[in-house]
Amino acid sequence: MFWRTLWQLLAPSRCAACDDSLDDAQPHQLLCAACLTLCEPCPASALPLVPGAPSCLSLFAYGGPIQTALLRLKWQGRDDLARPLGLLLRPLVATMLRSYEADFLVPIPLHPQRLRQRGYNQAMLLARAAQPLHSSSLRLHAGLLMATRATTAAHHQRRKERLLRVESRFAVPPKAKALVANRRIILIDDVITTGATVTACAMALRQAGASDVRAISLLRVV
Repeated sequence: MFWRTLWQLLAPSRCAACDDSLDDAQPHQLLCAACLTLCEPCPASALPLVPGAPSCLSLFAYGGPIQTALLRLKWQGRDDLARPLGLLLRPLVATMLRSYEADFLVPIPLHPQRLRQRGYNQAMLLARAAQPLHSSSLRLHAGLLMATRATTAAHHQRRKERLLRVESRFAVPPKAKALVANRRIILIDDVITTGATVTACAMALRQAGASDVRAISLLRVV
């Protein structure tokens, strides 16, 4: 207790949204109590996604403090936020697994150009933390999908532009096709907006022989 108190005095934990100190912070605590109350769960009545979209589960509606934390992860180099954000997804993955025996947990890939700019793939970091500890059958695999071309950031684009930007953008590498064939796959993304990205990824996996593809995201625009 003494060392914990001393450490918090020297380097107190901060809320990922408002930067206030987290009193009595627990390991991997992300938000202060005030910010946590402002996070809105994704409603079951969320707007339908694009035609052909895989079945999706999302944890929060896009907006508020949880959006701020995610944007810091994506655009401000705060990769330290990936684990606490990913741990929030772990129960959602477990919920999906109760009715869906998936083989692979696959993060949405980044194009190498964007990966060099950011330094990490936030979806990969989220997926790593979201993977259930005691699921021997579900394997995390980042090599089953690749982004074939770079695009501009989606938050600068309108809905129609978002749909066009992902056409033929993703593919299964030739060496991975044997792994994908007849497999059930869960995609992990940080944000689902129109569903265009997860749909394009699902189409690439299905064309390579995947038997079923579903998706999970931290946030969803509703």
